[in-house]
Amino acid sequence: MKIKVQNTPKKTQLLCGFALEKSDKVLGLPKLDAKTSFAVNQSLKDIEGKSGKLSVIPSVGKKQFQRILIAGIGKKEDVTKDTFRQISGKIAQKARELKLKEFSIIVPPTFVMDQISSSAQIVEGAKMALYKFEKFKAEKEENSPDMTIIVSKSNKVLQSIKTAEVVADGAIFTKSIANLPPNECTPSTLANFAKTISKNKMKCKIISKPELKKKG
Repeated sequence: MKIKVQNTPKKTQLLCGFALEKSDKVLGLPKLDAKTSFAVNQSLKDIEGKSGKLSVIPSVGKKQFQRILIAGIGKKEDVTKDTFRQISGKIAQKARELKLKEFSIIVPPTFVMDQISSSAQIVEGAKMALYKFEKFKAEKEENSPDMTIIVSKSNKVLQSIKTAEVVADGAIFTKSIANLPPNECTPSTLANFAKTISKNKMKCKIISKPELKKKG
């Protein structure tokens, strides 16, 4: 999954926005043609902004956005970092289920949650939700869809997104090691993994079996 950042929504296969419970608006959604707006309003009534509920709407007017996805995030007072992490994961899985090449997510305004934090949680949730261990599969699934984050660019926001990517990639790397069978993940294999990781501003010391015995 490749991640891009844009200030405003552009052409996309799936434009995703969040809605609070019992709200009549999708947070940050740009102005739409009358037919698509009507469909969005109907979907808002259907899902009622309930946390975790998704609704996908084909864009019946302008084709800038092929589809629009509304994701409920529940009551404002109940929204947490985990809310965005979990629901963004569901959005990413839906995009893969639809066999899309890419999708875009609108980061909600600051009155819901700080955009620096919510941007990071969206990235972590989406990347980790698309992880699959396929090392031993003869037929691997197609690549995961790319994601564009729609948010006002700032150095702090961009840095938080970059950090979130590193955190998610690290978690995915660790999961891949944990999923290896014992005959593949030997102590020497783990040592080699540690050496590889330590090349990026980390220190690593490999202790041999005789040294371990000496240390007790």
